[in-house]
Amino acid sequence: MKNQNDLDHDLQHIFDKYAKNLCLYALNYLETEADAEDIVQDVFIRCWEKRDILLSDEKVIKTYLFKWIFFMLAIFFLLFVPCMLANTSVFANTLPTNRTKMYF
Repeated sequence: MKNQNDLDHDLQHIFDKYAKNLCLYALNYLETEADAEDIVQDVFIRCWEKRDILLSDEKVIKTYLFKWIFFMLAIFFLLFVPCMLANTSVFANTLPTNRTKMYF
């Protein structure tokens, strides 16, 4: 069984290997690099919370990461963009108010 240091090292390795490509993938659908980085960061936080994924082989981890990016993009477009366009927030001040440009 892996200890905490091994899991830390594994996550860092996965981040170093995939973060740039995940950002580029997300950026295909988003307007800003900052939005893409935020979504990738959220996926890696989820990966850390579900550490058992780090015990999988690399192909499973890569599939997991890209599927979660797609899922987070879907959430972004289904929940956040309509609120931004309507200039309202169902998430109480979690969205910037100065963003009115559509992302698609």
